[in-house]
Amino acid sequence: QGMKYRTWDSWLPFYIGFNYAYFLKDYQKGAKYLRRAAELSNNPLFAKLAARYFYESRQTDLGLAFLDTMIAQTKDKAVKITLQTRRNALLAVITLETALSDFKSKRGRAAHDLNELVAAGLLSSIPQDPYGGQFFVDELGRVRSTSKFANPKL
Repeated sequence: QGMKYRTWDSWLPFYIGFNYAYFLKDYQKGAKYLRRAAELSNNPLFAKLAARYFYESRQTDLGLAFLDTMIAQTKDKAVKITLQTRRNALLAVITLETALSDFKSKRGRAAHDLNELVAAGLLSSIPQDPYGGQFFVDELGRVRSTSKFANPKL
């Protein structure tokens, strides 16, 4: 209700998005509201969270498109670098998701680990996680990283 009257306030969609994602595990709605918060505020934290929740809701491509928009609008060099790091992580995820999908369609089963994608010739190598972690396939077949897409220096 508050967002209807406080259309300029980035904190309302931030809190709504955070609550959806963190407490309710509804990453799709969380991404929607955090995207709005980021657009209103140009806050790189909001943009990074929105991109992460797009990824968590299996909409990695939307997270990437959103980051491309935010990077194009950002004038601050440090913010641009932060957003580009998240973008690079999502690009690696998309590469791996595509290879996993191709593997399943060609082999009729899911890959057990990412090394199978290289052995099958679908990847020349496993992409590097820009946050310093290692990519892997979780028990649900999702691409994950040991870094959890967070900077280890923070």
